[in-house]
Amino acid sequence: AQVQVTSSDFVGPTLGKRSMRSGLMSLAIGMGAIVVFMLLYYGGSGVIALAALILNLFYIISCLAGFGATLTLPGMAGIVLTVGMAVDANVIIFERIKEEVRKGKGYKLAIQDGFNRSYSAIIDANVTTFIVAFLLYKGGFGPVKGFAIVLMIGILTTLLAAVVIARIGFNYLSQQDRKVTFDTSLSKVFSAQKVYKFLSMRKISYAISGVLVAASIAAIVTQSFDLGVDFKGGRSYTVEFDQNIDATDVADKLEAKLGKRPTVKTYGSEATLQITTSVENLDGVALNDDAMAALLYGELETFYASPSASLDDFRQDYIKGTSMIETSVADDIRKSAVFGGSIGVLLIFVYIFIRFRKWQFGFGAIAAILHDALIILGLFAILKTVMPFSMEMNRNIIAALLTIIGYSINDTVVVFDRIREYITERPKTALEENVNEAVSSTLSRTLMTSVTTLLVVLILFFFGGPDLKSLSFALIVGIIVGTYSSIFVATPLAVDFLKRQEGNK
Repeated sequence: AQVQVTSSDFVGPTLGKRSMRSGLMSLAIGMGAIVVFMLLYYGGSGVIALAALILNLFYIISCLAGFGATLTLPGMAGIVLTVGMAVDANVIIFERIKEEVRKGKGYKLAIQDGFNRSYSAIIDANVTTFIVAFLLYKGGFGPVKGFAIVLMIGILTTLLAAVVIARIGFNYLSQQDRKVTFDTSLSKVFSAQKVYKFLSMRKISYAISGVLVAASIAAIVTQSFDLGVDFKGGRSYTVEFDQNIDATDVADKLEAKLGKRPTVKTYGSEATLQITTSVENLDGVALNDDAMAALLYGELETFYASPSASLDDFRQDYIKGTSMIETSVADDIRKSAVFGGSIGVLLIFVYIFIRFRKWQFGFGAIAAILHDALIILGLFAILKTVMPFSMEMNRNIIAALLTIIGYSINDTVVVFDRIREYITERPKTALEENVNEAVSSTLSRTLMTSVTTLLVVLILFFFGGPDLKSLSFALIVGIIVGTYSSIFVATPLAVDFLKRQEGNK
């Protein structure tokens, strides 16, 4: 049986060290930002949340080491993202405890009821996110699996740290008759309880979302995507030069040789380029690793101030990373991405239908997911030639999309959970009034979670290195759009369809 290599990845030691350094820097800065934010916003309770967060990080790394998992760069991005999202469970609990205190309950009872009333929202939100992470793992390929593994482990350890460890801490302090603060002068400004009439704005939000989705679909159809080797097959090389180089000049030179224009983009600096081509044969000779390296050496020699003495020197000193995927494998990855996303959406709908007993809630959640995904994809089609970093559609972007689906559904489920609670407790109150009050009561939690997650993703974008620019950009857009859609798309759609079915009942 003949062995045929259908895909391969090579990362040189220089590029690997740079990626590891940028990933660790992002994690350290992200943790620092979360520490400052939690202390400024929650005071004493923020200390317990941070202790749980540090334990959570320790659990994740311990699990990865225990299972012998390979920590990829997307996997490290998953750790950074988990740190931001892990705060969500604490925020849900703390905001609920503050609500119980405002109802006039004593300190110990408020903590007990705050935890108990938070479990439903926390479990529902994390189960839906876990479904997405599991599908990402099953349908993922290469580094994306590492990203999915970290997310799944992170979800489980977050539940352990935020729900179990944090409660042990509060119980211990209660037994010692030591009170812990849940707000500061800063948080009191933003915690003022006010009921906003969100549903009265739904026609405006429908119009805004309709325009954005229509523009995104038009961009996807007319401009398509800049597909990476993951989805179209071919070879990609990260090549470093000893001086700044114009990517267009390199593309022109290689096009004359290959007969087809390659994709050439700057990669982190003007002296490093990423060269991607789908050409497989030249003059009847297969362009394998050796042949392609020789071709690059011959064609790019004139762009160096001090050219390499030999092909071996060129490969060792200047080729910093390579990626090769055959067309058949690229087709499999593309199909698995579509299949995994479709199954994920279906399973989320089924879970929400079972938990909330109304298909309207599932419909609203799925509409919000599609809304978020289309807007992100539309931006990648529109901005592919505008942004100063690569906007190609690859495995990392699919991972980001599925992560945003998990984040968006997490946000939506927390809102739906409170709506269900209000409808159950106040069945004679008008539906719209219940919904407006439910959304308003969760608004502080929604904004706090969005801020903490957005904070770490912005740090990932600025400090995570060129490999993570497009992934973190997708996450930034997704967090903003997902926060908007949970309030202004999923909720009003669910209410409108509920009213259409049940009338004035």
